[in-house]
Amino acid sequence: MRIEVNLLGGARRARKKAGAGLRMPDFGRAFAQVKDPLFIGAVVAIVAAVLFIGSLFTVQQAQLAMLRSDAARLRVEARRYQNLILAKRQAERLRDSLVAELTWWPS
Repeated sequence: MRIEVNLLGGARRARKKAGAGLRMPDFGRAFAQVKDPLFIGAVVAIVAAVLFIGSLFTVQQAQLAMLRSDAARLRVEARRYQNLILAKRQAERLRDSLVAELTWWPS
């Protein structure tokens, strides 16, 4: 009886890759088929425009959120100062009425 060992490394079983159900398209082959430089430029311009508009949208949303929080804080502060102004006006009216009463007294 003789045992043979294959030292040449033949075909092995293929292992399943993670996410074998999802395959990325071969972009290299797709780009190799496109020969028109204007088409490539148009696609690049569209992608750049979409990215630029997306970044502007994101920045404006962040600014809007910041302005909304500032507006809410300022509304609370305005109510507080409005109450202070009303209290000051009441005190001034009281003072003016007392001054008017005291000046009516005969000396």
